[in-house]
Amino acid sequence: MTDAPQFDEKDWLTGDTLDAETTQLVRLVNTNLRLAAELTALRAERDAAVALLERWQGIAQHCSITDGCCGCGESIENHSDPMSCGHAPTDYGTYVADGALKDTIAFLAALSTPTEGTAT
Repeated sequence: MTDAPQFDEKDWLTGDTLDAETTQLVRLVNTNLRLAAELTALRAERDAAVALLERWQGIAQHCSITDGCCGCGESIENHSDPMSCGHAPTDYGTYVADGALKDTIAFLAALSTPTEGTAT
């Protein structure tokens, strides 16, 4: 995954093999260093994903997203009379974008609210 510094399992002065307890400690340190490097990489990926979601949020909030077709399949422009088809024409693109925007806002709000026992 990520490159992390590693400590050798030999005495750095003499080159002798370390005793079992010290070897175990070195392995734990190496594991900790690897996990810290992976966490740093995951945080960077999370920050990039949040930035993309925030860009999408800005687009959805400030632009008109339509596909010109009602959810029932009819064109919005030439849609049947609501009294005869039983529903008001709803642009499917707008409907989907509004739902995605709502979910994005909720997701970003949840990410910015730290939960107990988690590190940022």
